[in-house]
Amino acid sequence: MRFLPIMILLSVVFLFYYFFGFDFVSWNAIGKFQKLVNEALFEAILIFISVYIIYAMASIPGLLLLDVVAGIVFGQTIGLLLAWLSAATGATIVFLSVRYAFSNLRLEGKKHFIQRLEGGFNKHASNYLLFVRLVPCMPFGLINISLGILKVRPRLFIWTTLLGILPVSFFYTHAGAGISHMIRGEGPISAHLILNRSVVLSLIGLSVLALLPIIIKKKMK
Repeated sequence: MRFLPIMILLSVVFLFYYFFGFDFVSWNAIGKFQKLVNEALFEAILIFISVYIIYAMASIPGLLLLDVVAGIVFGQTIGLLLAWLSAATGATIVFLSVRYAFSNLRLEGKKHFIQRLEGGFNKHASNYLLFVRLVPCMPFGLINISLGILKVRPRLFIWTTLLGILPVSFFYTHAGAGISHMIRGEGPISAHLILNRSVVLSLIGLSVLALLPIIIKKKMK
């Protein structure tokens, strides 16, 4: 019965896809979210959290687009909290399910990729975890699954995930808030509206994150 959590997880994702699909980052969906926010904020928050957690559980590429949606619909502060905590919750559900299912897994062969990773994690666990979270160089879902197979301690996984994904969540929701400000701006679209402070700061922050692997690699030489 070790695979029961994974089976439940996959069933929830399948049922969600069957009844609702995964089209929650389109302009049509954003418009519906915005309308719901104006009419029933608490209900909109609950729905968004549920959608985000399902997306994270399904390990769908482009998950960070939901951070942008959060910034557009809820604004910087509320959007950041919702996206950040929902991403961490979904990641933890996947991690714990995989960790439980493969708790008796024994990796054979010294050249096994995951075994080599396991050796590195045992020596510098928190550093490795923060790095893979701070620098989005691997798919979010793949990281959660891999760390579950590596049997990382749950407490370590949770705090490094919360801390590590915070900057990325901030920049993407910040960009979403900037886009929302641009959309609501009156008058014709201009360079000033497009390159407002929120969008510019987010682009700078994401550029810095993209350059981190190169900087770290040079420092290590």
